[in-house]
Amino acid sequence: MASIKELLLRDPDEVQFGKHSRVLIFKDLGLALKLFNEGLTASFYKELRVLRKLNEVAEKFPELKVAPTLFDYDDNLKAVLMEYIQGIPLVRSPKKKVLQNLVEVLKPPVLLDLLRVQKEEMSRPNKHFIVLSENPFRVRLIDFDRSTFPGRPTNLPAFLVFLRRFLGVPSEEGEMKNLGKLYKNRLK
Repeated sequence: MASIKELLLRDPDEVQFGKHSRVLIFKDLGLALKLFNEGLTASFYKELRVLRKLNEVAEKFPELKVAPTLFDYDDNLKAVLMEYIQGIPLVRSPKKKVLQNLVEVLKPPVLLDLLRVQKEEMSRPNKHFIVLSENPFRVRLIDFDRSTFPGRPTNLPAFLVFLRRFLGVPSEEGEMKNLGKLYKNRLK
């Protein structure tokens, strides 16, 4: 596998710019190199901390893999080398497929809650919740640099708010809302 410094000398297939970083994508190698903007050391360490936790779980329980594999990082460059996640955003998936695979779709927010990680974009996962394939249906989360580590994270309730809107469940139908409240109380 190419090192971070070797990849920096190569032309990437694609470059994506975000608020906190830029990501160099090397599709032929299946790699993504995330380079954090100057002064965003805390964001770099948050990304690294969450990826390490999620990778540790995935090593022991492969069926719980919900994030890119972390390959390497560089403290000086504030760079994270990880698996490139190629797929489509969950919001572009057919609603019927999402419903048919609800257990798979709910895995990432539940796992983050159990690990006491709050992913800030969970109620609007437009870009960060990726469907890898539809047969079998697999999802991955990306972009953990805004994560926090509260005692009681609320990823699942926040995600249920999104899911209710996405699936077109009227807000008067309180089943999902009640499920979120019940879940939050169980995390105490």
